[in-house]
Amino acid sequence: MSTGRTQTSDTTDEIKAAQATVAYANAYLGGLRGHPIELVTCEEKNVPATAQACGNTFVQEHVAAVAAGGPSQTDPMIQVVHPAGIPVALNIAASSVVLSTPGVFVWGNPLAAFGTSAAYAREHKLTKAAVLVLDVPAASGPATALEPAFFHNAGATAEVVAIAPARPT
Repeated sequence: MSTGRTQTSDTTDEIKAAQATVAYANAYLGGLRGHPIELVTCEEKNVPATAQACGNTFVQEHVAAVAAGGPSQTDPMIQVVHPAGIPVALNIAASSVVLSTPGVFVWGNPLAAFGTSAAYAREHKLTKAAVLVLDVPAASGPATALEPAFFHNAGATAEVVAIAPARPT
């Protein structure tokens, strides 16, 4: 699953990379444990209903697992595939659904991005900060929940400012 092309981002290369990887694995490695890999792709376009539809597609296609590089709408898809017992592997995501659902695996530390600015504030003895974040659930939700606590632990305060994706700069 990938976000795909939207007004604010273009992650279409994620699916191209997955297609190239599958083609290589099937041609030169005999697939996965001797079985050809069949790739099912879906772009959620940063729309929760589309992400949910992606989840339905994965369930209907009986996929073995869902992998995603950096989708913006993970929760609606997870809520569909989890009851079907389909594991999910994500590059980085930090919603409460991602962090609390069994069978969802994250390849990176999704909290590191939120702690870095607080550590910088502590190191430079800053007491106040504004944290700008793109107003999409995968970014603004965790930032709003985590940044104030991280900054408090660093001896500072932070105001999270969520900026709408279509807002001109």
